[in-house]
Amino acid sequence: MSVNGRKKTHHQQAAPRRHGGRVAAARLAMRIIAFEGMLASISDNFTASFISLFALVLGASKTQIGLIASLTALAGNMLQLPMAILTGRLWNRRDWVVLSGAVARGMWLVIAFLPLMVSGPPAVILFITLLSLRALAGALGVPSWTALVADIVPRRVRGIFFARRNILILLGQLMATLTAGWLIGNFGAPLGYQLTFGFAAAFGLAAAYVFSRLRDPHLPEALPKPEAQPKPEAQPNSEAGGKQEVTPASATSVAPAAPAAAPAPQPQGRNRSEKFPATWTRIRQALFQLRAQPLFLSYAGASLVWQLGVALPQPFFSVDFVDDLGGPAFMWAVVSTASIIAMMIGQRYWGPLVDRFGAYRIMIVTGLGA
Repeated sequence: MSVNGRKKTHHQQAAPRRHGGRVAAARLAMRIIAFEGMLASISDNFTASFISLFALVLGASKTQIGLIASLTALAGNMLQLPMAILTGRLWNRRDWVVLSGAVARGMWLVIAFLPLMVSGPPAVILFITLLSLRALAGALGVPSWTALVADIVPRRVRGIFFARRNILILLGQLMATLTAGWLIGNFGAPLGYQLTFGFAAAFGLAAAYVFSRLRDPHLPEALPKPEAQPKPEAQPNSEAGGKQEVTPASATSVAPAAPAAAPAPQPQGRNRSEKFPATWTRIRQALFQLRAQPLFLSYAGASLVWQLGVALPQPFFSVDFVDDLGGPAFMWAVVSTASIIAMMIGQRYWGPLVDRFGAYRIMIVTGLGA
């Protein structure tokens, strides 16, 4: 096969194959990320709407229910900055995400057996402790997931990719919330909650397994293998004495490579400190650099106030629905489903509005409305 009368080289023929392989690998990786997100959403939403109600079943007070929300939020945010610094230094990013998801979501299986092990105030304390440990485990993989997905999903398709992924996630939320409400309504407490937590653990472990099939583009196994080089052809002797003519094709095969100089020995402590820098020193440096980002600090401050306002009443919505309004626990799933449907509808319209008017204006309008 030739182009303009010239024969294609081995590398010219292999280039389209390598490009097609990279595109196929990227598409497979994005499918894995989307499917894992749906499974993780199903796992989380089997339990998200019923944590406070299960605490009531165990005998928790309203103060302890507020403590659940505060401790889990604190535990979930404690490791964000240290893990962002250590991402990729102690382990590869994919395995951090898999470990985090397997431990955090697999812990629901332990919580499911909690009513069989203890009862009364010790059960409430153990429940709060397990939820806090679960939040810590979940925080391990958040920075790694963010960095890994940013490397895999091309910038030009991130909008449409995450819009479709969010639709899958919302569908998972809808199915899980309604199924959990049905289980609790039909089997009662505590069996209905135990079944719900068991399903949450199963789907969570399935999500971790699916993500383990993902290839980190920074790992050697994900890099394209180099094409085999053709063996250099023997060059004809140019003189009767048998002296070989050295050409670019035969230079590397004729001239022996000079032995590489041995690297100078380095102190072991220095190598270790360069590979694993002091975590808290890096944290202080990162905090110092934030002072030069006033816009980011303003956004972070507004986000803090917003999250504080949302988080204060959130744990008590379901408690008020059951204790004060007299609603059955399984009907809380229907109430939660209404908000999920509203979010699904919003996904269709808010994206184009952001593209038209800008994210800042949309956040102001929606913030005032909320």
